[in-house]
Amino acid sequence: MNVSKRMLISIACLCGYAPCTWSGSEQRFDFETQPKEITWKAETTQPDAKAADWAIVTDATAPSPTRVLTIRRINDRAHDVFNLYWTRDMTFENGTLEVRVRANTGNIDQGGGLIWHVRDAQNYYLARYNPLERNLRVYIVTDGSRRQLASAENIPILAGRWWQLRIAHTGSRITAWLDGVKHVQVADNSLSGAGGVGFWAKADAASSFDDLVVKRFRVLPANSE
Repeated sequence: MNVSKRMLISIACLCGYAPCTWSGSEQRFDFETQPKEITWKAETTQPDAKAADWAIVTDATAPSPTRVLTIRRINDRAHDVFNLYWTRDMTFENGTLEVRVRANTGNIDQGGGLIWHVRDAQNYYLARYNPLERNLRVYIVTDGSRRQLASAENIPILAGRWWQLRIAHTGSRITAWLDGVKHVQVADNSLSGAGGVGFWAKADAASSFDDLVVKRFRVLPANSE
């Protein structure tokens, strides 16, 4: 079997149906440099809350030295505040997203994750891990209200170390891995179509992120060549 055929089959397995193929679009952010064409914004899902302070800082433990994105200060510790750092300049619909994430501090909440198909601060998909709760969950946020789509419990997650969170979204299917282990798969098409991408944390959770990789592919009809 040739390489291109093996690739097509492996991607089809990821999608859950065949065939599909890579669009050739991939973007990587290791936070060593900031592309001028990408503008990030710090917001909260709750309009009256004060957004956290996000910053790119030097970190000796960075998975790809030497800089990471981090929440430097929490400005609103309310339990229901969602802190976002996202961009609409990089759109994503079908493909994979992955990032290294580390839970630094937090008594009410810890950890964090990725958001995608972002329409605005009140509408997006979310996958996050939480060392305090020892779980990995996928949510949808619509009109500022969060609804759980799937959860994996009793995962031995430790704060203070880097984990790799990976998401695949194809059509209506969402799959989530933590350090290469698949924990969650669910279907939802409430927020179809491309949207922005970004990072998420809740309440007093201060976390760091590194090595964001966005890979896009497009689904082809069964009779496409």
